Parts: sequence; structure tokens; C-alpha cells
Amino acid sequence: MIRIVTGKWLTTEVRSAVNEISKLGHIPLVTAVGKKDWLKYGVHMLEAVFTLLDDPVPLSVWAVGEPDKAIVRIEFKNGTLATVHLFQDISSTFQVSLYGENDYIHCNINDSYKMFRANLEEFIRGLREGRSVLPFEKTYNIVRTVIAGLESIETGNKILLSKITI
Repeated sequence: MIRIVTGKWLTTEVRSAVNEISKLGHIPLVTAVGKKDWLKYGVHMLEAVFTLLDDPVPLSVWAVGEPDKAIVRIEFKNGTLATVHLFQDISSTFQVSLYGENDYIHCNINDSYKMFRANLEEFIRGLREGRSVLPFEKTYNIVRTVIAGLESIETGNKILLSKITI
């Protein structure tokens, strides 16, 4: 099956990874690592993860660590487990690794500023055209996952996304 993924915000690295994803087979594990914190950059890491995984449905979020050293575990309905590591005190990086049953892909996004800027331009285009550029369900799932991550960082508890409504 060939997936068509479009969007001006997609970097060359993400497009390349999307084109190679079918060779991985089932993907039981995804890791994402970035500099900064969950509140400001969690959404961006999740956009990359959700895009690469073809918008999976998140079931639960459980954070460990601290606000400036967040490790957030996300369980998806399809059985994939993702961990997002956002640390303030590391060198600048934005990377996603996907580990499948048959192979793996490491996606190092070299120009995250360009990706963020293009993402904002797409958002503004949607406002000007009076329509959403991304499907509502994708945005809804990402935002609920960010909120669940914040709640879990605060409480230390595993948060079921079925309990998060916005």
C-alpha cells in the first residue's frame, strides 16, 4: 500500500522516511528526541510521529522525568509504543526513529526552524482560505495527547485519552 502524504511543512527527511516506511513491517516502537520541553515542543514532536505512523489513535500517555527532562510514553491502538524525550540541557536535535519487525529508520530533521515556519505558513493559508488544512481528527488527537502529557507530568499518573475532552 502506498501512502500519499502531502503538506508544505513536511521536511525532506520526513518525506524520505514516509517513502521507506512500508519496508519496516509492523512498527512496535518509535522514539523521538528533541531539545526544549513538552509544553512548547511536544506538539511538534507529535506532529512528526503521527505523520510517520499515518495518524494512529492514541490510547494512553504516561510521563516520567521532570518538566525540563520529560520522557513521555504513548500507547497507540495499533499496538505501537512511542516515547518522546524532550530535554532542555542537550544539544539541539529533532529526531525520530522507527523500529519495525523487518527494519528501522532513523529520521534526523536537520532544519526544524524551516519545518516550524512552513507549518505556520500552512496554518495561515488555512485561515485565509477559511478551511482547515489538516483533518480535524489529526489535530484533535495530537492536542489531546499534549494535554494528557502535561497532566501526566504534573501527576505522575498514566492518563487515558478517553478521559481527555476538549
